[in-house]
Amino acid sequence: MTVPSRRSRSSYSLGWSNLAKGASLQVNMLEAKSQLSKLVKAAMAGDDVIIASHGKPQVRLVPCAPSKGLVAGSSLGRRYQGSAAEIDAAFTEAVDQEVAHLAALFVDLLGRMKANVVVPY
Repeated sequence: MTVPSRRSRSSYSLGWSNLAKGASLQVNMLEAKSQLSKLVKAAMAGDDVIIASHGKPQVRLVPCAPSKGLVAGSSLGRRYQGSAAEIDAAFTEAVDQEVAHLAALFVDLLGRMKANVVVPY
């Protein structure tokens, strides 16, 4: 009896060619390391992808749910198009005072941290 090569064992155990949509797939850590991008694509396509260690399931790859507060293609990375007057209006005296107070707290905190730091020689 011949022993299959490493490549044929890997492709057989991953079973890429005969996976049905939504199928369950369990791979060991080494296979997961070398095939991570394919496993992520499989999970994104709805397959149940489980990574095992010594044959015992350890983790499941699942797609991340989008945050409710963020919208794809929103203004992230774009420049603000408002006027200088609108920007100036947003910074009231109360906002300036709060920023100054928070900055003073931050400086005080840094001073306390610096005083408690022990530098080993």
